[in-house]
Amino acid sequence: WKLIYYHFDQQYELFNVTNDIGETTNLVNDHPDKRQALASVLTDYLKSVEAQMPRYKDSGDIVPFPQ
Repeated sequence: WKLIYYHFDQQYELFNVTNDIGETTNLVNDHPDKRQALASVLTDYLKSVEAQMPRYKDSGDIVPFPQ
């Protein structure tokens, strides 16, 4: 599985790369539990490396972690 998180609008894409190597079918709506599990792993990793999250230009607020 591959999860993509877009900071700009907090949208996700989820692909089963075993069955869809070209990443043509976004399965995020079909597998919300898988999205949540992978988002949690990604968030844990970003926090563990003290990743600097981007800020919104208009408000200056920090973009939230994927979770």
